[in-house]
Amino acid sequence: MIKYKISIIIPVYNNEKYLSQTLNSLLSQTIGFNNLQIIFVDDFSTDGSPEIIKQYASVYPNIVAICSKENSGTGGKPRNIGMKHAVADYYIFLDGDDWLEETACEILFKEVVRKKSDLVSGYHSIVNEDGTTIIPKTPQYQDITSSSFTLPDELENAFKLRSHFSNKIYRKRIINEKKISFIEGEMGEDLIFFTQYLLSCRSFDYIDRQIIYYRQRKQEYELAVTNHSFKYFLAVNKYFKQMAALVRKKRKDSLFRILIAETFHVILLNLIDSQKISEVEIVAALRSFRWVFDYCNRQSMFKDLYYVVSLSEAVMEKKYTHALHIVLAIRLFRFESLQTLAGNAWLMEQLDNHIKALDNLKMVYRALIENL
Repeated sequence: MIKYKISIIIPVYNNEKYLSQTLNSLLSQTIGFNNLQIIFVDDFSTDGSPEIIKQYASVYPNIVAICSKENSGTGGKPRNIGMKHAVADYYIFLDGDDWLEETACEILFKEVVRKKSDLVSGYHSIVNEDGTTIIPKTPQYQDITSSSFTLPDELENAFKLRSHFSNKIYRKRIINEKKISFIEGEMGEDLIFFTQYLLSCRSFDYIDRQIIYYRQRKQEYELAVTNHSFKYFLAVNKYFKQMAALVRKKRKDSLFRILIAETFHVILLNLIDSQKISEVEIVAALRSFRWVFDYCNRQSMFKDLYYVVSLSEAVMEKKYTHALHIVLAIRLFRFESLQTLAGNAWLMEQLDNHIKALDNLKMVYRALIENL
């Protein structure tokens, strides 16, 4: 059997437009393409993705193409299937519409072997649908240089580098020994997997080098802004409960505090701004988050965010009609503020155009005067 250095596991769902770029980034890896085992797992795509990955597998002996007969809804099941076929000692997880920096595998592999680390991470860039860079380096990585974390002593600092779980290299031995797998069909399966893995590590090294380009597609961006449904908020609530249970079991409750501190206020803004949730569903979502509000109160969190404080008081007193009115009032205020900003932007644009027109007139008059 060929000894590969890294197994790269790639879930695929309707990625036909992007698979060639993903493959090209693998072919150009400086570690050597033949040192990589590539495992594509299609999650019952409705486009040409299955045929594309089968074609790749027919051309390259180190590519495995697996096609599921039903859609699982998230990347968890395809990644679990991929791990069952992985033979290398190290894993990298990549999505079918993202791609690797050409030195990514070599950098991660050399570092994990040299340091004998349990986990090594670099950073990632966010690009838009056509591949144009939106964020060269995400905020959590901007103020950090190459660092080594001893675990569990520095667990909280290491946990802050949880995004993106694809810019990291993982040891197969730890995954197998601790029986770590992805939750299937559930939101947030990648972060739960990463947290389980991190809690099983003794060392974590960060190198200040770019690893992947994460593509934020238009539909995904729009969903992240205003189009969250009731099912989304129920899924978030379930995900929070799973994370709370996981860290409680490991007696690392501080990780849950970090997670809630960085995400819950954003989730509430998503609830306020969403155009796809009814008033009845808003109340139901707030009711489901009551335990999170209680946790925030006990931890003295978000005391300076008026909308969290107002909603917390209403929800904890079970005044859900009042809580609904707060949501609707804040939604109206935010909408009008955005309209005002848009109006101001338009006025500034018109003013700028007038200034440019005046400058042009000055040039014309100056030319006329000089020719008199």
